[in-house]
Amino acid sequence: MEVMRKFPADSIDLVLTDPPYGITLKAQRKTSKFHDVTIANDDQLAWLPHWSSELYRVAKNVAYIFCGWSTVGEFQTQLTRSAVRKTDALPSAANWLGMGNNFRPNYELIILAIKSTFVTKSRNLSNVLTVRRLSPKKLTHIAEKPVALLEILIRESTNVGDIVLDSFSGSGATCAAAQRLGRRFVGIELSPAYCELARCRTRFGQAI
Repeated sequence: MEVMRKFPADSIDLVLTDPPYGITLKAQRKTSKFHDVTIANDDQLAWLPHWSSELYRVAKNVAYIFCGWSTVGEFQTQLTRSAVRKTDALPSAANWLGMGNNFRPNYELIILAIKSTFVTKSRNLSNVLTVRRLSPKKLTHIAEKPVALLEILIRESTNVGDIVLDSFSGSGATCAAAQRLGRRFVGIELSPAYCELARCRTRFGQAI
């Protein structure tokens, strides 16, 4: 929030971010390298109203926000209260089973929030985005998203030279995707270790 408040209104061409879902995410398997790793502020959504208002202020028009099915309603409600004109939820299927038992999740949701009108570059996309997941061995963050998926969203919503903001940057996957596509980018992250990892990814142009 401290960083976002420094941006002028309507200065960000695209917000693309993966915030805490408010579900206290934790790796289940003891063999996972992220076992016992927690995500800051994932145990509550008290920050959501203030963040939604600031997102609306800085974004020119379009924002993509990753979200879990159990809290998507809260995210959409707060975005609407912040004067976002329209929100849609796009399923992102990854061809793998998530954590849990019985009917284990095979998708996440991406909220598309717009302030006015919006048309994708190709004008002909499925609302189910299917991209191969990252191998658990290659993950650098417990909630890391594939660069290929982020590239689809950036390519369809921006032009070369536009500014992409990820306000929950993690290991910098969004920044790496923006760099590969010739977009400028801003990543905000609380963890100094992840900030340094993101710097390394973008400094050397690595979309890992």
